[in-house]
Amino acid sequence: MPKFTAYTLLFLVVLGFTGQFMANMRPLWCTIDQKTYWPVFEGLFSKQLNVQFIAFDEQNKWQSLPSSDRIMPLVPFTAALRSPEKGLPPMTSVNGIRHWLGTDENGRDVLACLITGAQTCLFTAVLVLLVSLIVGGILGGIAGYFGNDQLTLRWSSVILGLLSVLIAFFFLFLSRKGQSDVGLSWLQTIGVISISAISAYILEKLAQKFHIGSKTTTIPVDTIIMRMAETFESIPILVLLLISASLIKDRTLTKVIILIGVFYWTGTARFLRSELLKVRKMDYITAAQRLGIPAWRVLFQHAIPNAIRPVLLMLTLSASGAILIESSLSFLNLGSSDITVITWGKMLQTARNNIELWWVWLPPGILIALVSYALFVWNDKSKFA
Repeated sequence: MPKFTAYTLLFLVVLGFTGQFMANMRPLWCTIDQKTYWPVFEGLFSKQLNVQFIAFDEQNKWQSLPSSDRIMPLVPFTAALRSPEKGLPPMTSVNGIRHWLGTDENGRDVLACLITGAQTCLFTAVLVLLVSLIVGGILGGIAGYFGNDQLTLRWSSVILGLLSVLIAFFFLFLSRKGQSDVGLSWLQTIGVISISAISAYILEKLAQKFHIGSKTTTIPVDTIIMRMAETFESIPILVLLLISASLIKDRTLTKVIILIGVFYWTGTARFLRSELLKVRKMDYITAAQRLGIPAWRVLFQHAIPNAIRPVLLMLTLSASGAILIESSLSFLNLGSSDITVITWGKMLQTARNNIELWWVWLPPGILIALVSYALFVWNDKSKFA
């Protein structure tokens, strides 16, 4: 791996994990009335924030402390702080405090926004990888292990499974028609899905007891999942995301990222399927099957763990694509609707009305290009490692 790629990714990780200590209006260390405090650390790890800290935040008194009584971060601002000094060029000092990359048209420090955007970028990459790995891993694992002739189910299981999906879909979406601005919480969503699944399981056990729908059928699951993947891939992912994001009223950052991850499952599914087509023919899988171990246990405990390693390397390509997609959605004002969330794409979107403020749009544009390029190179080199 080229040193440039390694340094770029290391830079992103360092910014993502240390952003609060690099850009913060609170001191790293200070003394107030001869007492020692660690405001940044206490603000991060203490549930009950010091009342004096709140007063200092509201009145912005941290800067009034003598320089001998405080150690400020590299950037003594937060991305949420809007100062009266708007559109300042780089290296401008105000009241003895330097804005290294200037301020934007809203008075926010550009470097503080870049650091906060790096945290969002890292969060985006990790969450998209996790979602695409879960969705693509399950679907690709089922397709690769069972193929078209290995998954045999009772008709009662097929019918009840489809009914549970339709019922969950009805309660999550159709029953709330006209109330799309009021979203269900994660707990309510999980509850609806869990109740549907448990109900289907109980009804299936009753069907087995009374021999209802006992005839079996072979499900061509490989063909079904691969045709579904081809359908997703036939439509440009940005078009799908633009349509989906425009239908969501309350777009939080987590919702947008999960939406991106859901549409990125096809690559993971295809790659894992191809690996499992080789793994399922190995001796230890055959031995586990002949010992009578349930197929689902063989799949998730033996087959997928031994086929997942090459897939993890491929996921870096999804991370780079996800960062570009999230930046594109934010630039088109279809990203997170929370104004307190700062992303590099939002910085570009904010700066497009003031193109003369080059120091606002140029740094995030360069960082998006560098991080995406580094992930692409890492993925390309990993294929031949």
